[in-house]
Amino acid sequence: MLVEVCRILDCEDIDYHIAYGTALGAVRHEAMIPWDCDVDITVRTVDISRATAALREGLPTRYEVARATPSNGYEHLFPRVHFSGVHHKYLHVDISPLVGAPEAALLQRGQMVISKVVRRLFFYKRRARQWTRAGTSKRLQGVVLTVLLFPIPSRSLMAIFNWLGSRVELDDATICANLAGGYGRRECMPASFFAGHSEGIVSGRKFRLPSSPIAYLEHLYGDYGEPPSPMAVQRELEHFRTWYLPAIRDVKFDVGP
Repeated sequence: MLVEVCRILDCEDIDYHIAYGTALGAVRHEAMIPWDCDVDITVRTVDISRATAALREGLPTRYEVARATPSNGYEHLFPRVHFSGVHHKYLHVDISPLVGAPEAALLQRGQMVISKVVRRLFFYKRRARQWTRAGTSKRLQGVVLTVLLFPIPSRSLMAIFNWLGSRVELDDATICANLAGGYGRRECMPASFFAGHSEGIVSGRKFRLPSSPIAYLEHLYGDYGEPPSPMAVQRELEHFRTWYLPAIRDVKFDVGP
């Protein structure tokens, strides 16, 4: 799926970088991390619409592109490519919107906090609480939020999210951020990381990494070269076995050329 997505973005001359665990796998393993369950890339927010249109047009029919509109039920404010016939929660490539961020630390924190709140409200607005691993109390909170959010139009939450991404022009910014990221203010990093590319290898194939992949990974993860403990790996694999595997066990994967 990653190969096909990057092929189309390359053909359309759309700037992107592999990111997060996918970038970490390329640097540390030269492969996908064996206990990582998704793929991440970043695309400039101004190119998101063009990217999703190109992917819908060019991807093989075994893949679909999910993107939130006021009328559909997709629960995230970023696009995702996923395997047809399987819920998009499984087997996906997340396309994260890269935006300009303010230079002041307080404003950076505010941008990311508001983004997190809006994304969570949108998630529950779309009645997607069944797709979270939260415990009973948080699931109950999700039910309450779903009811309270009923009169609020989806387009209003989408508009706030888009407004957050337009406050600082990425071309003029010294700091950038993934507006849909989950690392809080650590998502705010030098825009120079995404000016140009370096090369990463994933299972023998070349992909675009941030221009300073070591600095990028250290910014996000600290000592990224140290793999997690065996116990932590087992937790991730158990999560896959209980959360992902039942949903995809009987899927017929025809991904040949």
